[in-house]
Amino acid sequence: MSSLLQTIYTLFIDAPGINDNEWTAEQLAQYRRETMKRHDRPWEDIARLEINGTTFSGLSTRTTLGNTLRSIAYMYYYI
Repeated sequence: MSSLLQTIYTLFIDAPGINDNEWTAEQLAQYRRETMKRHDRPWEDIARLEINGTTFSGLSTRTTLGNTLRSIAYMYYYI
């Protein structure tokens, strides 16, 4: 339930060869916690997208969750 109430979420997406800027120690720790991977330099092959959302409307498990899942699906399609 606490995941549903987050207003900021970081999404990690495989993007081989992206060569992003080096991540901070906190960002690297979050990546390792969420993916359980031990990639030494993930910023070379993984894109980090920060999703911000603060609007809660209707029933949290229907409206807000549905809107969030649809938005994530749009992002995956776009990328």
